[in-house]
Amino acid sequence: MQKILRKNSTLYRGTTNPNDYKRNSPVYFLYNTNGKNIANRAYTKYPGSKVYTFIVKENLKLLNLGNPNAVRRIMETGQLDSFTLSKNGTIVSRKSNKNKDNEIAMRAKNLGFDGYITPKLGNFHQEIALYQSSNKIVHNSNNAPKHMDPLSTPPKIKTKMKLNLDPPYKSPKKRKLQFK
Repeated sequence: MQKILRKNSTLYRGTTNPNDYKRNSPVYFLYNTNGKNIANRAYTKYPGSKVYTFIVKENLKLLNLGNPNAVRRIMETGQLDSFTLSKNGTIVSRKSNKNKDNEIAMRAKNLGFDGYITPKLGNFHQEIALYQSSNKIVHNSNNAPKHMDPLSTPPKIKTKMKLNLDPPYKSPKKRKLQFK
């Protein structure tokens, strides 16, 4: 019903402002090996937006909303429209709605969790919602630019080389070749 997100885990967020995670309302992140790719495809469509990397500062306790028991627990706190259970109660499905997702993150916080985590559910990608995330993660400012593939050859940088020699270097005088 709960998952622990380990200290030093990496999270991804596509946005125009790397500091928008500091707000008190829930903030959404992607995780796992394909999280960065999903963020690039889905959340960098707007001018100036790119994928930022964040590092978890401490172990986080997350409500696992891929687990039917966790969904039932949230349902006990009020109506739940974003997540539904199959008729036999064993399969979770999701319809994302920002306002309702924010409410679920708040309910998870009230139950003693740092936020919630969902695996890939149907057509919806995996996600982590953190409440008051600025206390729990830090922006990793060592991000490579969005267009850089980590396996590609780095772009060439043009530089001018200037030598500072002490004493100043002088070319030797040209001499005529003499043959006997």
